[in-house]
Amino acid sequence: PRLAMFFLSKDQLKQIPPSTFRNLPQGVLSSVPIQACPGITSQQFAAIQSSPLSCSDLEPECFDHLNMSTVLPTLSPICVRTLKPDVFYDIPTDVFLKLSPSVLVFTPRQLEYLSGVCAVFNQSHVDVIYKNGGCQYLRGRCFELIPAAVVATINGRCLQELGNTTLAKMTREQITALTPDQFSSLSDAQIGSIQYPACLGINPAYITSRPSACSHLQPMCLSVCAKPVTLALPPRRPISRVMPFFVVSTIFLAFCMLAKRRPATTTHTEHRRAPTSEDTPLLIDAKQTYSGYKNL
Repeated sequence: PRLAMFFLSKDQLKQIPPSTFRNLPQGVLSSVPIQACPGITSQQFAAIQSSPLSCSDLEPECFDHLNMSTVLPTLSPICVRTLKPDVFYDIPTDVFLKLSPSVLVFTPRQLEYLSGVCAVFNQSHVDVIYKNGGCQYLRGRCFELIPAAVVATINGRCLQELGNTTLAKMTREQITALTPDQFSSLSDAQIGSIQYPACLGINPAYITSRPSACSHLQPMCLSVCAKPVTLALPPRRPISRVMPFFVVSTIFLAFCMLAKRRPATTTHTEHRRAPTSEDTPLLIDAKQTYSGYKNL
């Protein structure tokens, strides 16, 4: 059967009874050529999902080429959970958007493979992941692509479950979109894993709600904790109070300068006194002292 499947065309595949797909041995469905995969009908796909193997034997390339208009009405969460993780690594975004979020009950391994489709996540996708305990399995390559508006709706408990390596991939726009309550829900280690320049998206409201965050931020991120310095200027005095002081000070200064430049005047007359008889002994003693000094 496996060899026969390998050579089937799209039209030939359509002719196989749906009941045949309920009991296919493992490895048979995976041998269906990619060009034949669009020929799988809704009845055949429903039979595949009800088989013991469900969708586990469906190759990622074949799933991408299924006719989604026929597959979507019958797609079940059981089928999604049994799909190979590789399906979600390269699944086209237009195909992913056609899948109802309610059926996207991912396994941990599938969540680890999510990549490009994360860019088209909406709140419903994130809610389904959270309700099924999948937040801890989201990887950075997925999380960094989630729109900032969607990140703003993520439950705080879901954020707490994210790994540090996942938070390290957050963008500045995503950080800015967080609410203070969301930021407060992060652990110290999670806050410390936020990288530069994404951490510049942290606003003062975050620090107010979580003052201890500054103790755990990386050194290049500490600028978000700096408080603006406001210089307190002295109160302005009314002109009516300043002018009298200014006028008096100016007059006093001018007076001092004029007084310094004015020449000094003599206020009394000095009289030189001629020597008297009382001064004679003093003169004689001085002469004798001088003569004695010369004779030495």
